[in-house]
Amino acid sequence: MLRRFVRHFSQGKQFVVNLVTPHSTIVNELPIDQVNLQTERGDIGILSDHVPTIEQLKPGIVELLYQKEGHLTRSKWFVSGGFMAMHPDGRLDISVPEAVETSQLNQASIGRGLETCEERIRKCNNSAELARLEIEQSVYKSLSAALD
Repeated sequence: MLRRFVRHFSQGKQFVVNLVTPHSTIVNELPIDQVNLQTERGDIGILSDHVPTIEQLKPGIVELLYQKEGHLTRSKWFVSGGFMAMHPDGRLDISVPEAVETSQLNQASIGRGLETCEERIRKCNNSAELARLEIEQSVYKSLSAALD
């Protein structure tokens, strides 16, 4: 069904995507059919004719759909937040602090990390440290949800 959606609405038009972190370029000028993102205002899908916009990303999945050797390929990345900007020229720039391909994530490790974080929250009596731990907890929860 997803393939029919992309083919029907994008009509074969592609646009260029860049996905970068402060320390690496993950995707550089890749021709893309569709990008799905989780923003602070809700989930959005971007096709080639998308209106120019800037959105803040929340921790979650960035999904890239593109043609590779004649087949629709899906690449999923967990991002810890960031921003996306769809430019008037049809280029999409996604800038994030961290990005990990979802195939590299391990549900058991994430679960252990969340448990440890929640235990530290229960024992914490410093408001600054508690705020940092709550951010860490929200990222762990987003990681876990990304794998479900």
